[in-house]
Amino acid sequence: QACLLSNEFLSKGDLIVYMEGLHRKREDQTADGGTGRLHDVELRVLIDEGSASSSEIFAGAIQDNDRGLIIGRRSFGKGLVQEPVNFTDGSGIRLTVARFHTPSGRCIQKPYNDDKYAYDIYDRYMRGEMTNADSIKVDKSLEYKTVGGRTVYGGGGIVPDIFVPVDTTRATSFYLHCNKKATAMRFASAWFDTHRKAISEIDDFAQLSRYLEASGVESAFLSFARSKDGLVPGKGEWEETRPYMLPQIFALTGRYSKLGEEAFYHLYMDVDECLKVAIER
Repeated sequence: QACLLSNEFLSKGDLIVYMEGLHRKREDQTADGGTGRLHDVELRVLIDEGSASSSEIFAGAIQDNDRGLIIGRRSFGKGLVQEPVNFTDGSGIRLTVARFHTPSGRCIQKPYNDDKYAYDIYDRYMRGEMTNADSIKVDKSLEYKTVGGRTVYGGGGIVPDIFVPVDTTRATSFYLHCNKKATAMRFASAWFDTHRKAISEIDDFAQLSRYLEASGVESAFLSFARSKDGLVPGKGEWEETRPYMLPQIFALTGRYSKLGEEAFYHLYMDVDECLKVAIER
């Protein structure tokens, strides 16, 4: 999918990604130029620490071919090539045989050594990488390459051209605890279970917004957080977090309508800082 999407924006012969392993020869994937309909479209690609695998291949291809700007925060760093090995009893394994590299030679996969993989995102917070663009330079595991006259980083995710920090001003204790327990996501699933008929029939954004506003989703979420996870916002916490968290709850709930993922992004856009920066650029 990453190659198919990249092909829409890149010219014939442009390198998209290559795979190489200890016992696997390098294998290149290039754009064929035949189906690309967006060669002249100005492009901004949004990524953050949750962007992984195919999205990283795409972002790396666009960045290394100097085709567009990458905006956001460093991506997750998942770039392993795996092959299935099936057994006669119907079971099987997926064996890692190579890694994905961007056209400039950057390895997308982040390292496993010294517990770095398990605690990588946490370490990024602790180093200040989520709020300060310059802190990326203290990560000694990253590689440096020069592409189109600018420095790009590799060895663990795709580092954006334009950094957008995490907005910590609305991250109350209540919000952080809800994130740890995935309260909003679990609530959305539970809400759909009890309102399946009504929400499954909605196929219009305006109708969906009216439904979410009028059906008591906000109060139901707070009740769910209290009863299921023992989470109650402290004095002033909900008022502070509500403008940021409620659109996320609406987005997670709205994806169960006929609009699916389109509903999620439509409702989430208002609090997406990366999107705001991309539009301003």
